[in-house]
Amino acid sequence: MSMRRLWSTGIAGFGLAASLLVTTACCEESETVLVVESPVYAEWTRTESTTLLSGGKFSLWSTHTNHTIYISRSPPIGASVDCSGPNPELVGDPIGDRLAYRCEAGEWQMLHLGVTGKAFPVEKPGLGSDKTPNWAAGESFEQSAREFIEIRNDCEEWLDEAKARDLMLFARLLVAWAESTSTQFEESWDKRFDGLPGLVQQEVRSMFRARILQPNASPMLVYFAAKRLPVDDTEIFSALLDRANEMVAKKQENSEAAVSVAMLSLATKRPEDVSELACRALEAWPAVWRAPLLVIGGTKTQCAAVTALAKDDELVCKAMSSCASDGAFRLCSAEEASTEVRAALANSTAKDARPGLPQLAAWYAQGPLPERLTHAASRASYRIIEPNSPSCGDQDASLDQPCKCSEQASFQSRLPEALCYLGPGPSKKELAIGPCVVRVDDGTKRLIVVRRTEP
Repeated sequence: MSMRRLWSTGIAGFGLAASLLVTTACCEESETVLVVESPVYAEWTRTESTTLLSGGKFSLWSTHTNHTIYISRSPPIGASVDCSGPNPELVGDPIGDRLAYRCEAGEWQMLHLGVTGKAFPVEKPGLGSDKTPNWAAGESFEQSAREFIEIRNDCEEWLDEAKARDLMLFARLLVAWAESTSTQFEESWDKRFDGLPGLVQQEVRSMFRARILQPNASPMLVYFAAKRLPVDDTEIFSALLDRANEMVAKKQENSEAAVSVAMLSLATKRPEDVSELACRALEAWPAVWRAPLLVIGGTKTQCAAVTALAKDDELVCKAMSSCASDGAFRLCSAEEASTEVRAALANSTAKDARPGLPQLAAWYAQGPLPERLTHAASRASYRIIEPNSPSCGDQDASLDQPCKCSEQASFQSRLPEALCYLGPGPSKKELAIGPCVVRVDDGTKRLIVVRRTEP
């Protein structure tokens, strides 16, 4: 048995209850309590650290004990373990991949010894409580990794170890991670997948395919599969559509993103076949409207749930008044909106459509647009009344007097949206854009520009 003693002293002071509290690290004592020499060399070390807390009229000695198992491998491994019993035991498995330990009679605990220089503790080792561990019943690394991945997203070290051991093991765990992770870790998952050789990537896709052909696949597995599998494959198309319909029917928790991604992916090939799913998804989750509205607008589908999205009138109005022709504002037609939305669907992303276009195309699909939308958007075609000079940006321009604002960079880009935010008329209203004020006269259908009176 070896013994090492290290003495060190440090003082730190801080105020506590109006008195000075001094912490003095007195001493640290380490000893090796167990050694295993075969099939892998390991030392169990116990370290006791003693600290003196003093302040005012009191002083207190505090002792803390740490247990660490050091394994002689390349690279070396050090693992902290919990131990409160008086009789520590340490046993290596026959091939040197696992260590079993305990501090008193009872269940054996287990560590997987990694090739990456880390030890992996096991939640349910299954080694029993006999005099010697039941290695045959103990969990394999893959079993332990799967259990960890199912409940934790911070599984990077497990995945790194799996990749270092065997690429096919890594591929299986990558699929397991896809089933249980969240969209927050999508970038990390993608990076690991993209770094695989082509043949291993194909194995991952094959695992995705086999899993989504079964009912009740997890939402995140559907999410990743929809992005990685070819939807021009009839069997895959039908399976993804079935899984998405299942999640919508159950209003399955945390499945909205999976349904949206599957819907957009399927719509790149056969958007009409996804239109009913889009309407049901919009009814189930009105707040997650972008993907369903793209499909509804692109396929011109009748869906009562669209009318519940009145809160987005301003975005619709902005889209209607942003179809510019030769610098003049005009309303987007139903065909223009539908064509642009279908182009976004073909790229499998809702981000390609301009803000408001999904809502607008979906509104058009339901029939004549509500007057509150058409009236507000039509203001973009009003005649702009402004002189040739002075510019509203000139310091010499008189306050509250006519000036030229259309030359301002922000005017052309912000005017349609600003007009929409005024809401429906008829009434006289005004809005500020940069140094300008635009007075809206619905009676004469004019936009009168004057110099802003306040910053």
